[in-house]
Amino acid sequence: MSRGRIVARVGAALTRVAHRTMPDPFVLALGLTVVVLLLGGLRLHEAGRPVASTLLEGWMGGFASPPLLAFALQMCLVLVTGHALATSPPVSRAIGRLARVELGPRESAALVAFVSCIAAFVHWGLGAIVGAFLAREMTRHARASGRALDLPLLGAAAYSGFAVWHGGLSGSAPLKVAEEGHFAAAQVGTIPVSETLFSTLNVVVTGSLVVLIPMLFWMMGRADTGSDSHSDADAGSGSDSDSGSGSDSDSDSNSDSNSDSNSDSNSDSNSDSNSDAGADTDADTDADADSVNDTESELPWHARLTESPRFGATVGALGLGVVVIGAASGVLRFDLDLVNLTFFFAGLAGQGGVRRYVDAVAEGARGAGAIIVQFPLYFGVLGVMRSAGLIDWLSEAIVSLASAETFPLVAFLGAGALNLFVPSGGGQWAVQGEILFSAGGELGVAPATTVMAFAYGDAWTNLLQPFWALPLLGIMGLKAREIVGYTAVVCIAIALWVPALLLWLG
Repeated sequence: MSRGRIVARVGAALTRVAHRTMPDPFVLALGLTVVVLLLGGLRLHEAGRPVASTLLEGWMGGFASPPLLAFALQMCLVLVTGHALATSPPVSRAIGRLARVELGPRESAALVAFVSCIAAFVHWGLGAIVGAFLAREMTRHARASGRALDLPLLGAAAYSGFAVWHGGLSGSAPLKVAEEGHFAAAQVGTIPVSETLFSTLNVVVTGSLVVLIPMLFWMMGRADTGSDSHSDADAGSGSDSDSGSGSDSDSDSNSDSNSDSNSDSNSDSNSDSNSDAGADTDADTDADADSVNDTESELPWHARLTESPRFGATVGALGLGVVVIGAASGVLRFDLDLVNLTFFFAGLAGQGGVRRYVDAVAEGARGAGAIIVQFPLYFGVLGVMRSAGLIDWLSEAIVSLASAETFPLVAFLGAGALNLFVPSGGGQWAVQGEILFSAGGELGVAPATTVMAFAYGDAWTNLLQPFWALPLLGIMGLKAREIVGYTAVVCIAIALWVPALLLWLG
């Protein structure tokens, strides 16, 4: 039996478990709310405190908390600014040129995984899109030149960047605790990024993953394949429904094995509908510019500013200059707001026209719906945990199970487990942050180590929870079950590698 089939069978077994047990993330958010309310009610009853009024006040206090709602908006901005930059002509041109390089199945998968990891390290919103565009364009060019690549394997490689995002420059937990007055500031104060993102621990952990993950995809690739194959990804997967993320609401009407012709048509149709990322972006951009130039003289001055590719690019470039000067002079702190501001101007400069930028943001905002409806529920959960004393209770339980040496490992595993049910690093941090800081503080663990152990655990099980793969699946015409088998294997490898580094360096 070939290595590819062995890998697919291992992944398929894990995928079947996820198919049968994982409901929609919004359902999980509602379920978590109910569970926490019940636990909080029991704790309050045991303590002889009012139950209904305390729970209601706590939940509403978290649900409507201005600092936490501001955090939700920050997460929405991370998503849309990253998407706008990822779909900009300069990025699309770079993807198109890279896709034209003729590589074999193994090398293609490794390259897509590497690019996805780098993009996600720079900005998770960028990583959500760039890897998918590159994988899709590589498949198009391979088909046109008579070569064949494994589309599900490339899709899994494109998603693999989400295993490193939380140790990157847009990691929500490390950036949030770098802000003055963040919601856990009373416990740990402000933690600069020099102690988290730019620490020795993170350089070693994230740097090694950027090397390890492409190597794993090279190993999972086949030396030669005769067609764009879905068969390995689907091997042994008899599930009637797709991932609990809800990415395949019509999966019951589709067979588990997709033919080559279906794969090709899906990929081609998505290629046509996303022309900005195609290999012909240079020609498209030139045509857009010519069209704008032809009509500029017919428009009023304010409309000319909106449509002009020069105006947006100029404003974006000037804004980036101001950000660089402000950061270099120490006026601006490196935190989540600075990251969002940087990518706002970078996306505007890359898109050029103001209208084009607004359209790109609107397209990216479609993926922000989950943040908008789920984050307030997580904030309500946090409010109940505070008011009912559950944070102290859970902290005591963690302290009884861990020591100062093993606490980073416990934090890693706990974050990974909860991420399967709360597939949002920011929302999960709002729920777990204070618990981990309280437990870590009692054990004498540095707050920065606690933050990074959480970050690695949260990113780790993204490979089993395809919630953030929804844009990628749409771009590539794939189903979640076709990629999770491969990503599950990478997840197992990370589960062995990262804890060893935490025990060594944490």
